[in-house]
Amino acid sequence: MLIKQYNNIAIWAMSINASIGGFLFGYNVGVFNTCQENVSSTLGWGDNKDLFIALFSALIPVGALLSAVYAGVTANKYGRRKALMFADILGAIAALITIIPYTATFAIGRFLSGIAVGFFSTVPPVYLSEISPPRMSGKIGALTEFQLSIGLVVSYAFGFLLPEDNYSKHPMNYFWMFMFGFQIIMCSIQFFMFLFVFKLDTPYWLKSQNRESDAELLRINLYSDPNPSWLMKNDEINEEKGQSLRQMLKTGKYWHALRLGVMVNFTQEMTGVDMVAFYSTSIFEDLFHSTMLARIFTLLTGVCEFLSVIVVQKLVDRSGRKKLYEIGCLGMGFSLLLAGIFCDLSSAWVVGVVTMVMVYKLFFTLVGTICFLYSGEILNDKLCGVSICVNWLCFTLVTFFAPFMIKYITLAGSFWFFAGVSLLSFIYFKIDMVETKGLSKEQIKGLLMGDKAPS
Repeated sequence: MLIKQYNNIAIWAMSINASIGGFLFGYNVGVFNTCQENVSSTLGWGDNKDLFIALFSALIPVGALLSAVYAGVTANKYGRRKALMFADILGAIAALITIIPYTATFAIGRFLSGIAVGFFSTVPPVYLSEISPPRMSGKIGALTEFQLSIGLVVSYAFGFLLPEDNYSKHPMNYFWMFMFGFQIIMCSIQFFMFLFVFKLDTPYWLKSQNRESDAELLRINLYSDPNPSWLMKNDEINEEKGQSLRQMLKTGKYWHALRLGVMVNFTQEMTGVDMVAFYSTSIFEDLFHSTMLARIFTLLTGVCEFLSVIVVQKLVDRSGRKKLYEIGCLGMGFSLLLAGIFCDLSSAWVVGVVTMVMVYKLFFTLVGTICFLYSGEILNDKLCGVSICVNWLCFTLVTFFAPFMIKYITLAGSFWFFAGVSLLSFIYFKIDMVETKGLSKEQIKGLLMGDKAPS
């Protein structure tokens, strides 16, 4: 079989290391969820607590929004590997600043963490797409969401070590500092693995820099072939390298790919996942009137996502991206509709609300996994930066306004709003999305520019 021509161990090792950025992405999203009350007590936010929680939650996507385009430019100029190493250094510095017990330093640290997360969300999908052969691209491309889900679970699990009350006197109240500092360990692991083990960039980037000897060495080590047929040809690489982002946006041949990239990222964030990721503890606490139960169900949402990613990894190369993405949008829409209906019933239906949130997370995993995989497949690094910017803009809006939506249009109304977005997205992707399963980047590029689909 063709798959035996690949050095699976080497490809998976490089991919797992690069996808640590996905872990850091998920960890930063989830870490503030369970410790909001503890941080508020330590830093003395008082009556400003609700405002500061919304503001400091939104600083992650704001920082990522500002850095996402520059992440693509940096990865193009200096390489995917060095871009991630820079993000590791920045992420470690940000963590150190965050745990200094002052509100101003907490805000600065969160913002800098957001800038690092912008790199961690933009660069790994491109990196993974460029090193994975078509027959492995689905499983490897899903690593970003897999690592993201692990990051969420770990951040939620740490929350069980925090006190539920008496914050000012309980010694474990300061455990939140370790929680925010933990990313230093993960940043260091990825940085030193790139520094000492994975010393070469992707074959695509090496060829774009005319480093043919390094590119050939890497291709032989990974694919047992100095020039695999599925890699993009030199003339195509040089064509994209010579074009600026502005030039790409001016020409119509990239618009279909960019439109799809923007829409998969828009859908990922505007269907309510960030309301759950950032505020599930407070939502469940209002429903159950118990901090411990809220933390348990918050952890369960992360576990649901983690387990479903494992299943999606096995399905994505079998069933295809388009079909699974459509199922994800449809499933999210109906589960959120039911969650909203249960919210409007008596308190006896609270278990129904939580169940539908869990079901929603299962379907979201289809959307979340394929979003990063698909973006890496259909977009180059410059255009991927644009689509990720849209992702973070929507992320920022949902993260900041979710508490106010819950307050003014109720939790049920919020669920119904996101259900509407999910169902409308299903209609769009049914019409416009193209299947990329089993195709090389060269074939995908031709398909999106109007060429006949490969047989």
